[in-house]
Amino acid sequence: MSAPKQTYSSVLRLRKLKTAEQILGAGEHNDRTKQPPNADPERKPPGPLIGAGKTTLELVNQRIRECGIRPRKNAVLAYEIIVSAGPKFFKNLTPEQRLQWTTQSLDYIKKTFIADNVVHAIVHDDESTPHLHL
Repeated sequence: MSAPKQTYSSVLRLRKLKTAEQILGAGEHNDRTKQPPNADPERKPPGPLIGAGKTTLELVNQRIRECGIRPRKNAVLAYEIIVSAGPKFFKNLTPEQRLQWTTQSLDYIKKTFIADNVVHAIVHDDESTPHLHL
């Protein structure tokens, strides 16, 4: 009999992105093509968990085309989702537990927002508190 799967608490933030510029800016921040001052460049994220090889804007536009949608003026084109927890939560987690937190968080977002709609995901371990951008 295997040990029960541990569950973790998280904080979830959603931000509406209505323009190509907002999507590009979020993508540059998330992929670290534009280094923010609060991030440690020595601990750069290894790369996207989902959506490698294309910009976030390309991925969003591709998904919109796949759905056959023609967005109206001022429509929400995408949501940027950030999943995190307080710094105290991450302080004593083992690498295996952090991976489990990341996996559970990603699974929750894919289930909640439909997996095909999650076009990009990356973990940021280069700031004071780890978090997942989707």
